[in-house]
Amino acid sequence: MTERSSEWLSRRLLLVAAVLALWTAAVIRTGGFALEFGFFHFSARGIRNPLIAIALCVAAAWWIGPPGKRWRSLAENWTRVGRAVDAAILSRDSRVVRRAIDCLAVAISIAVIVIGVRMGALVAGGADAYGYVSQARLWTTGTLRVPPPLDGDLPANLDYDAFAPLGYRLATDGRSSVPTYAPGFPMLMAVFERLGGPDAGFYVMPILAGVTVWATYLLGIVVAGRTVGLLAALLMATSPPFLFQLTHAPMSDIVAAGWWTLALVLLSRPSRAASLLMGLCAAAAILTRPNLVALAMVPAVALLWDVVAARAAQTPANVRLVLYCIGPALAGLFIAWLNTYWYGSATTSGYGVLGGELFQWAFVPQNLNNYSRSLVATQTPAIIAALAGPWLVWRYRSAADANRVSQPVLVAYVLFVIVIYLCYAVYLPMEAWWGLRFFLPAFPVVMMFMSAALIRGSTLLPVPRVVWPLIIVALIFSQTHRFIRDTYALDSRGEWRFANIGRYVDETLPARAVVFTVLHAGSVSYYSGRMTVRFDAVLPGDFRAVAGEFQRRGYAAYILLDEFEKEEFTAKFGEADNWGKLDARAATLVPYVKLYQVY
Repeated sequence: MTERSSEWLSRRLLLVAAVLALWTAAVIRTGGFALEFGFFHFSARGIRNPLIAIALCVAAAWWIGPPGKRWRSLAENWTRVGRAVDAAILSRDSRVVRRAIDCLAVAISIAVIVIGVRMGALVAGGADAYGYVSQARLWTTGTLRVPPPLDGDLPANLDYDAFAPLGYRLATDGRSSVPTYAPGFPMLMAVFERLGGPDAGFYVMPILAGVTVWATYLLGIVVAGRTVGLLAALLMATSPPFLFQLTHAPMSDIVAAGWWTLALVLLSRPSRAASLLMGLCAAAAILTRPNLVALAMVPAVALLWDVVAARAAQTPANVRLVLYCIGPALAGLFIAWLNTYWYGSATTSGYGVLGGELFQWAFVPQNLNNYSRSLVATQTPAIIAALAGPWLVWRYRSAADANRVSQPVLVAYVLFVIVIYLCYAVYLPMEAWWGLRFFLPAFPVVMMFMSAALIRGSTLLPVPRVVWPLIIVALIFSQTHRFIRDTYALDSRGEWRFANIGRYVDETLPARAVVFTVLHAGSVSYYSGRMTVRFDAVLPGDFRAVAGEFQRRGYAAYILLDEFEKEEFTAKFGEADNWGKLDARAATLVPYVKLYQVY
């Protein structure tokens, strides 16, 4: 065998050994796995055979080396394997590689949309989901206030707030009900409903989830290239908090993340059109989550930096800043008008008074502990690498990187994450890991810096650049998969009970019926159109009188209790069985929900 052929064979053997080593690590981490494709079945349960194969490959690669230089030849061939793999995977010059990475990013984004549509709870359930979905119907019809069902003719000891379901509050007239949630997400849902029908609004969140993943990929390209972008998109698409929100009832966290990520991508583009579009994306994000309006200052600071650096009165930087500010300014004015119309003051939100109740400086230490623990638990300790991401990007950036991202833009990305954290550092503490949903707008930037740290940091290690990131990523994915499995993060079956009981009420209860409930007040009204009364608005000694008054007016009275409400109802009024007859069929069809007809 010639020296050239022995080197060729040695490099192939070492490449096989490296692949088998990754395979062995996956088996060790997951405890084994099985793959089935039709009649084909493959399983990997043990590590003995792969370890034997690795040893044989390395021994053979060493043996065929030139006598007296076998160890040196082995080391050189391993270095060449690493360079070859790096060139094939990490090269920015190969058009084939660029197109392949683009296609993979598109596939990941589409897969996220499919997961959201197929596995998501596309229902108006609970306070949040019902609040958004029902508000979308208001925007569709142009009716922004819900009139009371019994205007001016209420039973004694019952106020109008008893007819406002969760997600709504009394308007300034003291009679009608208005939404408590921001209008951005419902307005977008209303557009989809106008174009695609009543159920089309449920597709907004899955589509924006796919947009978020794609924008994360673009963000990675801006900062450090396609490889970083692809890894960031993959980390974003497999993040437990992201998937949890995607597969549960519609909420605005993912929608806000999509708009802000698009705005950050456009920040790196120097054109005037990009600045105008960036402002519009920021406006949509503000309408979706007005409490994060401070984030609008981050792109403005980066643009202002360019204005100061230009040192001229009439420059494109000035125009870009003005064009960007149009969107956030209009969004702020619209929110102020809507707050005045709904709540009587431009500075009052649907949540009422915030200072001293939901936001306190005393919450900072507990929030720091809760959020840090949840991040490590859901994203693995590798998330800590994101802290080094900005430095590694700036320290080891190439000429191509310098052309894509400027120092003000990179600083703006770091500042963006800091501002989001500060917005929620003083917020009411949440110990549950899914409280990270508030930080989803920051996740694309965090995942991008985490990916950059893994890939750029690999240049500091004496191994092929692609090996270290692959090992770390394999460990991350196996750990997040285990976390999702152990916490049932993708199980949204509990959300469907809202729609199921609402449709059961529509099919079974008489048209003139009143349902005493709290958690299901919105969903029952949405799916059946029946009148609902919140039992938490009824005084303990007045339930019989209120229910009797409805019965005298020709309404059949019912009590609907979720598993979470049973204790509250019992403590206030006694056992529900003492007030009515249990609907056994409803209890069978919809577990954890009890429906009683009042005697």
